[in-house]
Amino acid sequence: MNKKNMFLAALCAISAMQVTLPAEPEQSPSKGWSKLCKTYATSLISGGLIGSATGLLSIKAIARSMNSINPSKIEAPEVIFGIVVPTIVLIAEYRLRSNLIDDINQNFQENEIQHNKNLLRDTAWITSWIAFLSCIK
Repeated sequence: MNKKNMFLAALCAISAMQVTLPAEPEQSPSKGWSKLCKTYATSLISGGLIGSATGLLSIKAIARSMNSINPSKIEAPEVIFGIVVPTIVLIAEYRLRSNLIDDINQNFQENEIQHNKNLLRDTAWITSWIAFLSCIK
């Protein structure tokens, strides 16, 4: 999936989620599946989108940097480059993911959308690693 399509899909999913979920809390406490689905679906969808996007970005950045190394002539600078660049990319991915999660949590709180902060963070983290590891060849 190219970058434009992934970005468009994420924007559509976020805008659809904001339209379908109520911006104001309900007057009567909801019971049963509706409250459960609203609370957890919001966190799962948001975390999944953030995690998959950051995981795919990190593996693409690492793959692009590793393509510049010549495997027939590996010396000390190439080995150091092969260790330092993936480490920097993974740290940058973690910081980007954390900033996005904090922004999403703040937006959900401002709009009084029910969500689970920890589930959002954990879903993004797990999805990021799944996307990262599924693209390694």
